[in-house]
Amino acid sequence: MSQGHLRPLDVWNDFRPNIAWWWALLHPYIERQRVILEHPRLLEWFEYLEREMQRLDLRLIGKPYVDAETLEEAIDGLTAFLQREHDATLGVVPMRKVAATPEPTQA
Repeated sequence: MSQGHLRPLDVWNDFRPNIAWWWALLHPYIERQRVILEHPRLLEWFEYLEREMQRLDLRLIGKPYVDAETLEEAIDGLTAFLQREHDATLGVVPMRKVAATPEPTQA
């Protein structure tokens, strides 16, 4: 995008949720690595991409992008998916959770 090969609006339409998710996940680590490595421009292209998406958020929807799913929920969901895939390769059949039995009411 910074080289002019992709139009910012196309990237925003197709990849905005993914860019926001990865930036939220990696931003703290990128900042720490910039300090540790004394390399303030480390992954600056990624930061540029996120900033451009933020600019488009304000222009197109009038507010910052907020994913309906929190980062924690997304990680939990992906972890569960990977566990199911791993279990399937091993032939493990998942057990369904048993529904809670309602307490009998006293009359």
